[in-house]
This record gives sequence, structure tokens and C-alpha cells, in this order.
Amino acid sequence: LWGAQLFAQAQMPLDTTTAQRLLADAKIMADSGNFAGAVKNARQAVVIWDSLYPQGNMGTVHALLRSARYYSARDQYEEALDMRNKALDVHLKIRPDNDCGLVELYWEIGGTCRELTQYAKAITAFDRSLALEKNCGGPETERSADIIGNLGYLWNLQGEYQKAIALLEQALRLRQKMTPPDSLDIALSYHHLGMVHKAIHKYDEALKYFESALAIRKSKLGEIHNHVASTYSEMGQVYTALHNYAKALECVDKESAIMEALNATDALDYVYVCYDIGRKHYLLKDFSGAALWYDRMLEIWKNKVKNPSTQLASMHTHPGSARLAMGDFEAALGHFQETKRIADMVMGPENSLSTRAEYWLANTYRKWYLTTGLDSLLEKSRVHYRLAEKGIGKAMRDDAGPNAQRKALAEAIPVFEKAINTEHLFLKKHPQDPIALENAWNTSEAAHSYLLFAATRESAARHFAGIPDAELQQDSLLRAQITALEKKREKLIQNEGLALTDAPVLEANALIYAQKNRHAELLASFEKNYKDYYQLKYERQLSSLEKTRKMLAPNQTLLEYFTGDSSIFVFVVQPTDAYLVELPMNFPLVKWVRELREGIAGYHTAKTKNEALYEKTVLQYADIAHKLYEKLLAPLSEWLTPELIIVPSESLAALPFEALLSSAPDDPGNFNTYPFVLRRHAVHYGYSATMLHQMSERKHRQASEGLLAMAPFYDRDTSGLAMRLNRDIYLRDGFSPLPYTGEEIFRAKRRMGDPALLLSGKEAAKNRFVSLAARYRILHLATHGKANHLKGDFSFLAFSPDETVSENALLSVGELYNLPINADLVLLSACETAIGEAQRGEGVVSLARAFAYTGAKSIVASLWSVNDRSTMQIMDGFYAELSAGKSKNQALVLAKRRYLEENPGQSAHPFFWAGFVAVGDMSPLKMK
Repeated sequence: LWGAQLFAQAQMPLDTTTAQRLLADAKIMADSGNFAGAVKNARQAVVIWDSLYPQGNMGTVHALLRSARYYSARDQYEEALDMRNKALDVHLKIRPDNDCGLVELYWEIGGTCRELTQYAKAITAFDRSLALEKNCGGPETERSADIIGNLGYLWNLQGEYQKAIALLEQALRLRQKMTPPDSLDIALSYHHLGMVHKAIHKYDEALKYFESALAIRKSKLGEIHNHVASTYSEMGQVYTALHNYAKALECVDKESAIMEALNATDALDYVYVCYDIGRKHYLLKDFSGAALWYDRMLEIWKNKVKNPSTQLASMHTHPGSARLAMGDFEAALGHFQETKRIADMVMGPENSLSTRAEYWLANTYRKWYLTTGLDSLLEKSRVHYRLAEKGIGKAMRDDAGPNAQRKALAEAIPVFEKAINTEHLFLKKHPQDPIALENAWNTSEAAHSYLLFAATRESAARHFAGIPDAELQQDSLLRAQITALEKKREKLIQNEGLALTDAPVLEANALIYAQKNRHAELLASFEKNYKDYYQLKYERQLSSLEKTRKMLAPNQTLLEYFTGDSSIFVFVVQPTDAYLVELPMNFPLVKWVRELREGIAGYHTAKTKNEALYEKTVLQYADIAHKLYEKLLAPLSEWLTPELIIVPSESLAALPFEALLSSAPDDPGNFNTYPFVLRRHAVHYGYSATMLHQMSERKHRQASEGLLAMAPFYDRDTSGLAMRLNRDIYLRDGFSPLPYTGEEIFRAKRRMGDPALLLSGKEAAKNRFVSLAARYRILHLATHGKANHLKGDFSFLAFSPDETVSENALLSVGELYNLPINADLVLLSACETAIGEAQRGEGVVSLARAFAYTGAKSIVASLWSVNDRSTMQIMDGFYAELSAGKSKNQALVLAKRRYLEENPGQSAHPFFWAGFVAVGDMSPLKMK
């Protein structure tokens, strides 16, 4: 009817010549910026083609697509999508569904859905376009690179980060083959890769990508361009996350200046400028200024994008947070409620944005309560925190891949801290309320145990679900292949100095992703075909306070530390009661832990030693060890029993509590006068109370033999020379001979008896350990070890070099994940086996933790580079006590105390005895 009226008024003939002339005129109008006129002409052409060919014609398709493009130029994306969908319907009526002309049509539909934030529909359209492009143009074309890049960008928005990185790297690899290294397409790949790495908190990698993108964009587009501004925006957000506010503000200023120079203050891109400027005001604590810019952001978005979307829902959190900081609680609640309303409407119930909104609602009610003291506000806060935690738990249970899980848990830590704080506020008014204490405890346990507990459940599920050996072998093979590929990639980056964007690294990433996909498919088949596997894998019940209390002996106290941004919360759990204590974070915790470790190990691990350095480190240790005691243990003194079980947060994981000092030493030069915690308390550690239970209750798949002890760096041909040079200076790092390790494993066998297998020198090869490890109840590795603080999966233990491939001497954390371990005790008598990469919310990725992951009931591991001789003495004492029937924690403590008695003077320095810590099930070994 609309078309008939137009033609009646214009008295235009209904023929193909008129239709073509209308489209030609439309192009002229569009070229001059008259998109309204262009749309009108193109729509008239559509009517002509429709009237001439009611069953459909390619002329109709062409006119519809032209109409869509002109609508898009006016930001009328809904109308544009309608035109493109009609074009698709006509095209499919007259051409087969594999027609190559559909490549571009699906491409345009995908792009329009992306602009309308209909991401699932966009992905479907781009997938179809890519399939057709590969069939029509071949597997490697510029268009396929563009389509793949779009898919990577969209999967990032959907939270599928591993898939997004793989696709974006594939697009980059194709572009590197077909375009110059400084092309804008390559800059776009860098930019999008930076966005994904920012999303998963890999900020150093994100900055590298953004810097590469910025360099190309500035050289090609000049300083004044919206794409340059966009990269500055992303970099500013990364610097903000790194707390480098000076650099963040610098990026915001550059971004803002560019957009103002472009006179683009009403364009959709200016939304991101408004956000960044608002963030700048927020960082400067000008909250009213931030609110104005955030309001401007919302105004532009709502004017340009009519449909409700996840972006709009997310945007409401920013003016809400500004008004919360201003103390305008009602306005803040309005914004956060709008976030939840839109998110639920667009994404359905129990989505990540709703979880975020629940957190902000809870936080608003908590802060409102702190200003008024109204109990009703505190109750509302508690309810919303519980809902937020429920959403976080769902996100963690959904198997979205390790990167997504780590991101979710890291982002949950501030939520957990404030949730615990809220329950603590309630307990101040209601000290006997068991529900509030249990709520806080469950929150802490979730933070401490989720990822490792989930991983160990999955590991156990593989072995106890009746899965045939052939399929388990396939699982192990895929895991081993993935680890080998990851080690190869790491070698390319670390040893050969290649960048993340170099072709060999990208090719390695593609192979890794392909193998991970195959492995994911195999695990999915396990879940589908083996009911017990699914149940065991997802059985994730946290240990309650009651269960934890029942685990403890009368002389034991469990101290679980939760470290937030402003407070340290300690759960004090005893057999008959439990308490929640808040310790103020009014001291530099991370700095003090680092200084304590430097004070203990700095002199003994230094390449150049002198008396001044020794005195400096001793005094530093004595000072910090007492300060940390005063902050972490003294406030709990009324509850401290002879045995302490410490569940540390990641910031405390490298701290040897036994070496803290209950008072300043009377004579700093005489270690016999030091009031070490070790002298009064037996300390051992746990990753969480839940993991302590799991490790204690583990049932191994097969009966194990006795002791397997390996000393790869003990060889009679070299040890004699080494001992003549200096018997006391050797550390178990590097790859030098370790003269005491041979005696150490011999003493272990003498203490524990048969069955025992001792392997030293060339016999102590990695492949021997891998083939034998699952058979033994006790694994003792007296060797070199090295922690990787940047990538924990590459921490390693060293074995005797393989004669054919020297790299086969190193057993990494990543490889350990693939081994079935059936040991009651793993003794890692090497350097740095209990430390590694600290990941917020996940703890420390270390060799010790890898053995816990793969099945060990208990582990004794080291916090620094240990001394060869003193380690042998402590290990011998440890086995002596074990053979006498002592529990593992008591055995280690008694061995350390005996060492202090037998080694007075400088040999009593904590460097020589405090480095080894016991984790997990501490029950006595069952001797055969």
C-alpha cells in the first residue's frame, strides 16, 4: 500500500528501467550524505521489483540490500535488519541455499545483529557466511579472515574467552599471510585480542596487543581518528585495572581530545568517551562529575539504540556506583534494579549481569545500613549477597573453561569480602547466631576451595566411574599432548624471544586449541555415557563448620584466613566452637611477607655474600617476623592451641607461620634466643577445610607399594668432588650435583624399610618416575625444583637428563596434572615446590598443589631454595618420627625441633629448617 501510494503520487512507471534509475539516484544521494532520500528511492525500487516479479527476483534482493545499507548509515539497524532478512527470504526462494551470493548477505545480517546486540543471531549468521565462503572462495581468503575475526569478537562478548582467542588468532594468522604487517586489519586483530586478554585479567598481554594496534592505527590513520581513540580507551581501562591511574588518566585525556576534534560528541562511539571521562572523575573522587558523564553516556545510548541490551544493563551500574559513592542510596538502587530488570529480560534468569546487580544492590544496602544502623537494611543486604553468591556458584559450576572460571572467581573476591563483612556486622548484634557464622564460613570456603576442589573431583571421577581403560588412555594422551604443545609454545616465547603475534606462536596456539576441543568432546562423552563420572565430577559439597569441628582433635585449632582489600577475616574453628574475627588491613601485608622471605633467604641464596648482608637480612627477618605475628596471630592468642592448622589466603601462602616470632628476640645474633612459633605450636597447612576433608578421605584406585625415592643429582663420580669443595653451600636449585641427596634417600629406606626402590643418577630419569609413580604409597623426590611465578603450570622438578632429548628431564606442573598418583605422602625435597604463580581467588599454582590435584593425600614441600645438608637432616628426622607412628605434622615439627637442638648458632637460622611445610592429611602412615 505504501509503495502504491508513492507511485500514484509520483505517477512513475512500474518497469525495471525506473527501478534501476531510482537505485542510481539513491547512490548519488547517499554519496552526498542524504541517506533519508536514498532510503526513499531504494524502497521505491523494491516496490517496483516486487510488483514485476511477485515470486521473487535478484533485482528485489539488490534493492532490499541497498535499502538496508542506507538504513544502517542512519543507525536505523532494526529497519536495516528487516530489509536484510527480507532479502534473504527472497534469495532462498530463487537460488539454492549454498549459492555463493549468500556469503555477503549472511555477512551483512551478522553485522546488523551485532550492532543490535543480538549476539547469538549474529554468530549464527557469521557461521553460515563462513561455511559458504570456505566452499566458494577457499579456506584462506580475506573475507574468511574478517568473518572469523567477527566471530572471535562476538564470542568474547558471550564470555567464551578460549574460543574467542582461538578465532581471533586464526584471523590474525590469515591476515598476516595476505596483508602487509602494518595493515589496519592486523591492527584490528591486535585490538580485539587485547580486549579478550583484558577480559580474562591478562593485563600485560592485553597492553602488548593494544600498543601494537595503536602503533599501526596512528601510522595509518593519524593521531585524530575514532579507532585511535578506541584503543586509548581500552588501554586506559587496563591501566585502571593495574591501579596505574596516572597512565589511565593520560589515555582518557587523549581519547577525549580526539573525539572532540572529530566533533563526534553525539555519535555512538562517544558513549565510550563518556564512560572513560566518568571513570576519570570517579578515580579523582569527583563522584558528582562522574555521575553527570555517566548520565550523558546513557542518554546517547538510549537515543541511538532503541532495543534493551546487555550493554544498556551494564551501563546502569556506572551511574549507580557514582551515586552510591555520593551517598544517594535511593538513586543508586534505582540504577542497579534497572540493570537487573534489563538483564533478566534480555538474558533470562540467573545470568551474570543479574548476579552483578545483586552484588551492587547488596553493597548499597550495606553502606546505607552503616550510615543509619537500621536492621532492615542489613537484612536486605544479607539477602542480596546470598543471591549474588548463588549466581557466582552457578557461573563456576557451568563448565565455561578454566579462563572463564578463574575470571569469575577473581571478580568474586570483592563480593565475598563484603558478604563476610555483612555477616560479621550482623554477628556483632547477634553473637550467637549460627546461620550468620555458617553463611560467612561457606563464603570463605567457596573462595578457598572452588577451583582446586572441582579439579580434584574431576580427576577422581575419571578413575572411579567405570570408564574403560582405553578411553582413560585416550584422555591421558590428549592431556599429555596439550601439555607438550603448551611447553613448546612457552619455549618459543621465552627461549626464542618470539612475540605473541608471531606466526609460530599463533600456529602453536591453534594446535593447542584444536586438542583442547578434542579433549572437551571426550569429557562430554564421559558425562553422557558414564553416570557415575557426572555425579562424581559435579559433587561439590563444601565442608560445613560442624563437619570441620568434628575433624579436629581437642588440641587442634584451624585458622582460615580470608584476605580482602580492607580487612583480613579469620575463622577460628575448634572442636567445640567457632568464631569470626576481623583484623584490620592497616599494614602492607604483601610487602611484609616479601621482606620476611628476603630476610630469611636473601643472604643464603645471594651470589655474593658478605657480613653486612648477613646482618642486614637477620635484622630484617627479626623485625618483620615479630610484626607479622602481632598482626596475624597475637589477636587470636586466646584460641591458639598446641597444634594449628593454617588455611592461608593467596597473599599468605608463601609465609612460614612457624618462623614468626612471638616477641622481639633478646639477642638478634643468637638464634637460640628466638621465640619461634615452632617452639610452642605444631603447624601444618590446608588449601581449604573442604580440601583437607577430601585429601583425608581419598581412596586410591590401586594398592600401592612402599617407598619410591629418587635422587637424580647424586652420582658417586661427582659427589666426592663436590663434597671436597664445600659440603654446606649447595642449594637445590640450578642443576649442580647434590651430594646429600643420596644419603637422604638411603636413610629414608633405612627408616621405612622394604618394599622400597631407590633410584639415583642416570637411573632417576623422568620417564622412570612417570611409569612408576602410581604404584607407590610414598614418593620422595630429592632433586632440583624451580617455581614459575608468572605461569605456575611451568614450575618444574628436574630429573636425570634423557640421553636422547635433554628437555625430557623436566617434569612440569602441567604434566603432573596428567599423572594418576596413589600416594599417601609426597615429599618434594627440592626448591620452591610449595610456591608459584599467585592467582587471585585460586591461590598459588605450585608443584605441591599439582600433586594434590592428581591424587596425593599429603605433601611436604618447600617455600624457597633449600640447603642440601640441612634438608637431609630434617628429612631423616621426619622419617624417624613417621616410623615411630607419629602423625605427619608432628613428625615434621619434631624433626625441625630436633634440628634446632642439634644445630645451634648460625645453623639454627630459619633458612635451614623453616622452608618445608606439610599440607593435607596428617594422619600417621599405615606401615606394612
